[in-house]
Amino acid sequence: MKLLAFAQQISLFLPKVKTSVWIYGENFDDFETFRKAISAFQNYFPKQHWVFTCPDLSSIASLKSRYIDDFIFLTPLSIVFSRFFQSTNPSALIILRSYKGLSEKIVFFLLKNNIPIIWLNIDRKTLLEITKLFSNNVLSSKACLFVSKDSEIVEQLNNRGFSKQTILINDNFWDEISKKNQFDLLEQHLFNINQLDKTSVLIPTFRDKIGQSYFWKKIAKYFSKHRIDTLEELKQKLGYPETILCLGNGPSSEDPLLFNLKYDVLFRVNFIWQERKLFDNPDVVFVGSPKTFQKVKGCIYSISTIRKEEGMLLRRLWTEGLSPMSFFTIERLLGFCNDIEHNDKLSTGILMLMVAVALQPKRLVIAGMDLYQHSEGRYPGDLHSNNKYAPNHNVDSELEAISQILSQYDKELMIIGDILWKSLVELGINCR
Repeated sequence: MKLLAFAQQISLFLPKVKTSVWIYGENFDDFETFRKAISAFQNYFPKQHWVFTCPDLSSIASLKSRYIDDFIFLTPLSIVFSRFFQSTNPSALIILRSYKGLSEKIVFFLLKNNIPIIWLNIDRKTLLEITKLFSNNVLSSKACLFVSKDSEIVEQLNNRGFSKQTILINDNFWDEISKKNQFDLLEQHLFNINQLDKTSVLIPTFRDKIGQSYFWKKIAKYFSKHRIDTLEELKQKLGYPETILCLGNGPSSEDPLLFNLKYDVLFRVNFIWQERKLFDNPDVVFVGSPKTFQKVKGCIYSISTIRKEEGMLLRRLWTEGLSPMSFFTIERLLGFCNDIEHNDKLSTGILMLMVAVALQPKRLVIAGMDLYQHSEGRYPGDLHSNNKYAPNHNVDSELEAISQILSQYDKELMIIGDILWKSLVELGINCR
């Protein structure tokens, strides 16, 4: 892990992103202090990729635990920064208070390329750093926005020629923005500087391109000998289950009601649940992250689309070699969920429910789908990770999809977890 972190610090093995927002802090404490501010920015740009960097190696693991859907790296070295810039394509840099640990060369490189820099909560020490940084060239700071809670600091910045680039905030500022989900007070400054892209996609890596190549598609057939292509075949493999338990990864996946529940087949999503050693012998695992192939063994894997199937098979070959695996692809199985219809709008949990309903068991039990609204956090026993939807997903579209899927199921439906249960009852879904 350390070797990878240092390799990425010199801009090796970085993902390629069409556009991102880069957030810099000196250590994890900075990210903790500005957690509300970061959340406000992420809520405003829900489809954007986020890159977090700091120069402190000991903070990397904590950041990865919190911002599990985002990219976490050691701060890049200035000598290779152009490579980092080309890979992550930042639309803006948000500096959490001080730029100490971030090379001046990087700051001026961004400004030269018209990338806005937003300084959050400037204090008196940071004011001296900024004054020194721009002492000889005020014009080079025209793409900066300086945010502070101290009226005297804002006044001093104005006196130094930054009057159009400063904003005074109060202690409730980020709470208000998070509640309103809008940047009323920042927009006039932020968008006069540069219109940030609200949509962002990963640029295919070399391995991804191989995965979509004609050559690999032909070879991939060899690794598809154990592929399940029909619902009847899947039912047979699962022993014609009468009760299917679908477990998401939310805190209600460990509800006490589950421990005495009898079921024939267990469906799970990805692999984070392994850490808790509960309900850790699933029959089917729905793969959102390719790491699932490494982490989970002895099950049937589910992949969403044909296009992803080809790439996932290559990733598994890369990590697991030629060992056979049993899997099905939802697009093949249901004639649905292709790249046009799916397009990452359906979460892996939604796809799990889609397959479970298609199998039409006599009883369907759903738990662990807490819509990222559970008071106990994102996962059982984890109050640290960012309890929010990944880019491209939100609670309204999630509930709409769940209700549409469950409307096609008229047998015994049991929902464990008050958040999802109440939401579905309000939508008219008959469950208990």
